[in-house]
Amino acid sequence: NYFKPVIGAAITGLIALLFPEIMASGYGWAQMLIGQKLDLFPSFGVPVIVILFIIPFAKIIATSFTVGSGSSGGLFAPGIFTGAFIGADVGIIFHLIFPQQVPTIAPFVIVGMLAFYGAAGKIPVSVTLMVVEMTGGLQLLPAEMIAVSISYLVSGNSSIYRAQVPTRKDSPAHAGEYNVPVLANLKVTDIKDFRNVYINPDEDVKEAKALMTQNSISSIAVAARGHFLGVIYMYDIYQLSEGAVRDFMKTGVTSVKSNASLEEAWEIMSTNKSTWVPIVLNGAFLGIITMADILDVYKAKLKEIGMSTNELN
Repeated sequence: NYFKPVIGAAITGLIALLFPEIMASGYGWAQMLIGQKLDLFPSFGVPVIVILFIIPFAKIIATSFTVGSGSSGGLFAPGIFTGAFIGADVGIIFHLIFPQQVPTIAPFVIVGMLAFYGAAGKIPVSVTLMVVEMTGGLQLLPAEMIAVSISYLVSGNSSIYRAQVPTRKDSPAHAGEYNVPVLANLKVTDIKDFRNVYINPDEDVKEAKALMTQNSISSIAVAARGHFLGVIYMYDIYQLSEGAVRDFMKTGVTSVKSNASLEEAWEIMSTNKSTWVPIVLNGAFLGIITMADILDVYKAKLKEIGMSTNELN
């Protein structure tokens, strides 16, 4: 929609005609507040104090139309700007009531800008450290901690960053740091019954196709006299009406020992692009396990330790 950015820009421009301070990052205006250079603000005959009270709301509206219309714009600078003016407004009120105790509004500006953005961006710790960097001391740290705590609690769970997650654990970028290695700690033998699905190499391919169809698999293990020999695949025989299985089976297929982990079994299935893997112990073919078998054991283990699959995502 090409009209949305145009409408957003037009409304922002109209607001800027009355309050030019809302344009750009606004860092310069915030710096003037810290220096208490209030006489430099254009007032158009209106008391400067009134202008200072209106500007933060004008900035919020302008930013909403700019970002909401799809135009390019950030949120950090508007957050700092708005917080600075809100802090200045509070400082002016206290200065008018207690001129001796509050000779300057600069501390209110600094605390206000960081407390506002800390709540809006849900970054209370970061902004608390920023006040130390900005002032080069610890004088404002107690006030900042109190202000940020209050603003953070009052703002609830809302954040200006929609993709922000509640904790580091919930971040996909750090998921590996918190995932419980359940499969790595489970063994193949945790699957109580191996599936006895295989075919003799002397059988006809028609029987192999029938077994694959019956078990909803696209390949089947080939075994004889208790030994695993290979695998025969449906795509090699689906057009054949006769022939011995041994003539079409593939050898050298990776198997899994019964004392291996389910994670290893899963990786082999993924590598082989198969839904099952043969289980072999000392050369003896014990049967096969499928991805469904692994998932059943995995879910049972999660239930046992009191976790859900959602907690691991």
